[in-house]
Amino acid sequence: MERAIFKRETIQLKYLPKVQKKNAEDRSSQGKLSRQVANLKQTLKHTTDNTMQLDTTMEQRRREITNISGDINGERDYNENYRNDLKRSQLEMLAKRLEYSNAAFQNIKETTMGQKFGDVAANRFVSNVSEDQARTILENEAQRNAVIEAVVNRLRSEDVMLDRILQPLVEW
Repeated sequence: MERAIFKRETIQLKYLPKVQKKNAEDRSSQGKLSRQVANLKQTLKHTTDNTMQLDTTMEQRRREITNISGDINGERDYNENYRNDLKRSQLEMLAKRLEYSNAAFQNIKETTMGQKFGDVAANRFVSNVSEDQARTILENEAQRNAVIEAVVNRLRSEDVMLDRILQPLVEW
């Protein structure tokens, strides 16, 4: 039994420097690990801070984009309303011109007809064209008027605003 104890002590002494060396390495590796953990903690903190800054920056950019989109939509609506007002004004001006032209035509027509009826009543009327020529001219003008009326009716059916303006032209 003494021999077994002696062998055990011999084995312990033989391997003692290796155990001490290993414990020394464990202590140095513990220092390395604590430095690595501290380094990782600092890296994590910096990463978290950077992520928060980027999130804040992204949110600001999103708000800016939303504001700019709102401004663009507002300007688009304003321009659309302006175009519609301009179109309405132009159509109303066209309607006024048509009314003015119609009034001028009616005035000239009544003046001319009055003169012609006066000439017929005084027996001074002389025709410049023959009856066949007058009929041909009248048919040609009727065809042209039919084409113009078809175009005007098509325009009236396409746009309600034009219908209101062009109706007096058709009735003319």
